Order: sequence, then structure tokens, then C-alpha cells
Amino acid sequence: MRGPPTSILLAIFPFAAVADTEAAEVARPNLPELRSNEPTAASCSEDDATCSDSEPVHNANGDPGNGGAYDGEPPIGISPSSSILDFLDDSLLDEDVLADIRENMLAGKLVIIRDAFKPEFAEWAHFILSHPLLATSRQQYVSTHTVQQYRLEEDFFSNATALKEKIDDINSESEVYEDPGLLFSPNNVGHNSMKMQHHSNGPRSSLLRNVFNNTKSREFMTKISGGRSCEGNQMEFTLNEYRSGDFSSPHSDFRQLRSTNLVWNLSKDWKPEWGGSLYWANVNKPEDGYLYPTFNSVAIFIPSASSTHLVTPVRKDAKGQRLTVTAKFSSVDERPYTIERPIEEWYGTHPNDVMKIPAEEAQWILRHMNPEDVSDLERRQKLKELKDSVSEYLRPFDESVFLIDSVVDGGDSEDEDRETGAENEEYTLELTEDSNVLDLLDPSLLDDDDLLDEIKSALLDGKLVIIRDAFRIEYARHVMNTTIADIEKNQHSWNRGFNRIKPEIPGHYSSRANLERPKYSDEMKLALDPLDHPKSLEFFRTLVGHKVDSLGLLRPSIYEKGDYTNPHSDHSADDLTFLWHLSDEDYFETWYHHASFNTVYMFISRKENIHGVTPVSWWSKGTRLTIGGWYKLGSNDEQPLTDDQVLELAENGDLSELTWAQKRWLARDMSAEAFAAGTSQLASLQRLASNAAKELEHPKGTQSIFVIDSPEEIEDD
Repeated sequence: MRGPPTSILLAIFPFAAVADTEAAEVARPNLPELRSNEPTAASCSEDDATCSDSEPVHNANGDPGNGGAYDGEPPIGISPSSSILDFLDDSLLDEDVLADIRENMLAGKLVIIRDAFKPEFAEWAHFILSHPLLATSRQQYVSTHTVQQYRLEEDFFSNATALKEKIDDINSESEVYEDPGLLFSPNNVGHNSMKMQHHSNGPRSSLLRNVFNNTKSREFMTKISGGRSCEGNQMEFTLNEYRSGDFSSPHSDFRQLRSTNLVWNLSKDWKPEWGGSLYWANVNKPEDGYLYPTFNSVAIFIPSASSTHLVTPVRKDAKGQRLTVTAKFSSVDERPYTIERPIEEWYGTHPNDVMKIPAEEAQWILRHMNPEDVSDLERRQKLKELKDSVSEYLRPFDESVFLIDSVVDGGDSEDEDRETGAENEEYTLELTEDSNVLDLLDPSLLDDDDLLDEIKSALLDGKLVIIRDAFRIEYARHVMNTTIADIEKNQHSWNRGFNRIKPEIPGHYSSRANLERPKYSDEMKLALDPLDHPKSLEFFRTLVGHKVDSLGLLRPSIYEKGDYTNPHSDHSADDLTFLWHLSDEDYFETWYHHASFNTVYMFISRKENIHGVTPVSWWSKGTRLTIGGWYKLGSNDEQPLTDDQVLELAENGDLSELTWAQKRWLARDMSAEAFAAGTSQLASLQRLASNAAKELEHPKGTQSIFVIDSPEEIEDD
């Protein structure tokens, strides 16, 4: 028996993580040598004279060089009282430019500034980050049931004993209690990252930190953030290098008192095909989200529930250094929050004012602030309106996933229910040439016509449909075991290695092992043929309201340690994407959609349905097996618009209120000649069809990235 369908929060979309696994790292035989030769100094404030720039620093030979400077260190006029105002390009301090930045930050956009700092400051910072004597260590951020930060020693991946102990340690972490009252959790299972971290405790790196932590710097960041306070004392400052296999999986940084994030890229001569791109998820087309590392460019954004981003894995053939300086500013801590403060005036006078609220306070407003405690009726109403705005602010993508869960019917054990199938009936699997999905899907799914109608509506609305325990357990295990046996028996048939599957997006790669259909063994063919049976095609037709011409592609894929797929959409055609996960272990469900056994994911492969697979972790003990394919869609079963509506659209050309199915019918199925009463009307109908096709290929939406080019290009404009 199945429970009612529910919609769940999908915080990292429009980057629809249709198939995310726990994040990971490829074993590295050549880890960088850890150095700690840089003299250590206490982290200093802007008024601390102990951090004088004249403090001697020794070169690689142990002797002072260039009057206390490293050999080759670019000259720079910097002191403990310096702020970013001293080093930003002068053109950025123009009030009109600052107003543009403010407006776009409060609109929730990512702001990119090319050539943001003066060249001499950028060269000096690059020298500090790339110097071989800077103390470094590899940092692994792990989020399972708890959040851990691991420092991995130089020989970690080549030390079998240490590696096994750490794998056992991470996999043995016990589940922690999550407060059900929380709207979001800072611990998202599967959000992991791997990178080199440079320790900012030497005199040069401390000076760099203090430039960003200076009071004037924090006041300036508050100004360009539209009033979202950056003047708290909890700024996080890191110097980072992403090397081969390093990555950061999807996250929003929307937590606690975090206010505004600044990422300064100092990578020189970096090629997009090396990976390591900052990917901004809130885009309508996948190619728009890739932001390739460029020297002296700055990315700034206000963390919110829709500020999801990631760093794609750096490829093994990358030759350059991907270097970044990250400053994460914090708000002033005003806890405990009270209703006595004029929060409706701070955050409720303009629709974008909610962007000024840090996560901690936003959650307090929604969960604990009670407008009824205020006697003034006018203020009470304003507080109610603010609470409604905050609710929408915290949950911007509630309706992007349609989840159909399995429910125990009168039993004590969900595992028992999974093993015995629906209604605890006895069932023996017998596959024949006439077997199809109607024989093999969970019967409770097929018996519920209302649920099937809801699935159809969700798919046509562009949602990701997730069906747990979709097939009979006997069939699911048979397909899994047959595939694993084929891997062991016919390894040469599996296509292993990096596959660049989206050449129009430089740097988009997928790493996995595939088995193409012509190489199926007889056992594999018998196991998977039911998905391609004519009766199966007819069933999927009922789910999408379109004729299903054929199963265009169906293949098993294996993701092993370090494998991943970068963000993309399957927009080669408007097909029905079908992904069936057969990983023989379950992962905890949070913001990510993990590869749990016998779960089916379906969505129509529209341009804006962006998804990916996060890297499989080096501590993974399981095998991530997916059966994936595309059902090719033909014409619509029904005309989704009346004749009068078609003629009205031809006259006014307004497509803004149309669904995907309606636009697709106009572009592909409508016969303009059948509707036209004359030559003029025929031209209008043909133009309507052409415009509908363009919107399918280039979906409209709010631009979520604002780019400020280099000063020279601004002047040319």
C-alpha cells in the first residue's frame, strides 16, 4: 500500500540533483608535500603593530631575501590598517556601479567582477598563495550524520592501514538527532568537499586576511550588500587550492549568521576543460551556470535558500593552479531576537528586503515570532506580512519534486514490507519474452488511477518524480544481481573512463562505466527487455500524455570511487528520462536525492531540468548502479489548447502563461494551415510556432548572474 504523494523541499534546484550520491575523492598517489617553513605569527588586527610588513621572512635557502621579502615577491604597499578600499579598482567605487551591485545582490544574484583589484595587489596575493613555502594541508569536509573536518596527512592515500581505519571511522558514525522544527539543517548528508587549505597564520597571509577583516572593509561589504550586515566578528577566511580530483558538492552557505560571501579567484591561465568551475545552480540553461576560473575575478553573493553552488571536480590532466581567497562575512549577533525591534521596518518595506535577514534570524521569525503579541493592529499586520515573506524566502523551490513513498501496511517492519512486496503477497519471478512493466511494477502503483494522474501532472509541470520501491523486489534484485555478474564476467565490454558528453559546455565531463546495449549478455537482455516491451511503451504514454515512439537508449551505469557527472540537462530532445537506482544500500534523504535501492526517478528532459551526480566518496563501501534511459516522445495525445485559444495566441503572441506541453504542441504538432483563414493569419500562426520552439530551446527566466567586466570594457561601453 502506498502513502499519499507529497512534495518535498529541493533546496539545491533548479540544479535538479536527479541522482546524487555521497560526495567523494579519487585516491591520489602523488599528494603534495606538506610544508610548514613559513614563520608563524599571531593573527593580527588592523591596529596590531606585531604584524609589521617589515617582519623578516626567510627564503628557501634559510636566508633573508630582498630586505625581508621572499625572492621574487612583488612590491606592495600594505600595512595592518589596509582595507579592500585601498586595493579595489577605482572604477568600482563609482556610486552608479555600487548601486548596480547593491541592486543585484538584493535580487539574489551572483555578482561577478572582472579585474576587481589593482594588478599589483592581485599579483602579490597570487605570489603568496602559490609560494612553495606556504604551509598547507589537505582538508576533507565530510557530512554524513555529523559534520567533520579531516586533515589528511601526506601519505594518507598510500597508507593502506590509515585509509582503512578512516573509512571504518566515517562509516561507523551514528545518527544524530535532528530538530524537526528546523526548516533547514546546516548538516546536509552528502555535502562534502576536498581541497588544499593554506593556513593564514604567517605574516604575509595574516596581512592578507586583515585587509578583508578591516572595519572599513566590513562596512563597505555591508554597503554593497544593501544593508545586510557584514560587521559581525565571525568572518571566515581561507586560502584554497583545488588540485586533481578536488571538488565541493552543492551547498548554499545559508546558515547561522553568514551574511555575504566573497570568492577571489587567483588562477592564472586556467583552461575551462580542466574542470574546477564555480557552478551557480539558479539558472535556466546549464551552460549559463559554469563560471570558469579567471585571474583577479571576484564572485560575491548573499547566501540564501536559493544560492546553491558547487565547484566541479578538477580533472587529472589539469596543469595550472586553481587558487582562491574566500571571505565569508557574518552579521552582527543580535541574539536573543525579540519582537521589540522594528524588524518590519528593517526587512518589510521592499520585496527584496528579506534578503537582508541571516538564516538564524529568518528561522526565528518563521518559527517563534508571534505577531499576535503586538497590540498595535497596524504593526501586527505588517509583522504577519513579513512572516509570509520569510516563509517564501526560506522555501523558494517547494514544488519542484513529487515524491511517492512506500508505506508499511499494518506491519512492524519496513524492511519486511520491502522484501515481501505489496500486500505481502507471494510472488515468483518468471521472465519471458512477453514480460513488461505491467507485470513487474509494484501493484499498488498500478491500482491507483488518481496517483497515476498526479504523476502525469507532475511530469508535465516539469517536476522530478521520485517513486520509492517502484518495482517488485524480486525483479529489482534480479536485475541488480545480473548486472553485477555481467561486470565480473565481461569487464572488457564495459566502457570505462571520462566521457565528455556535452561538448557545447567546456569542462562538462562524466566519469563512469557504461554497458552499451549491443554488448548485452543474453541474461542482461532478458532482464532489461521488459522495459522496452510495446506494452511498457504504452504504459509510459499514459504517464506523459504523449505517444512514446521507442526506448531510445537504455544502459546500466556503474559509478565507482571518484566518479561523477557535472551539471547538465538531457535536452537533445523532449524525452522522458528514466533512472532506476539499484545500489544495494540506502542513504539518508536530505536535500540531496541519494541512490537508494529500487527507486525510480523520472522527468521530461527539458532545457531547465538541470541535474548531476556528485563524486562518489573514497570512503564508500557500496557500488552505485543505475539503469538509465530515455523514452522518445512523439505527438501529444490531445490538443492542449482550444481552437479559439490558438487563434488568440496567434494574434497577441503572448506565450508567458503556457505550459511546456502547450508550447511543445504549438512548435511540433500544430498544423498552421488547418487553423489559418488566410495568408496573413497563416503567417501569424507560423510565427507563433517558431516562437514556441525558441522558448523551448531557450527558456526565459530571471537572469541570476550579474557580470561587471574589466574597467577597460566598461569605458568602451
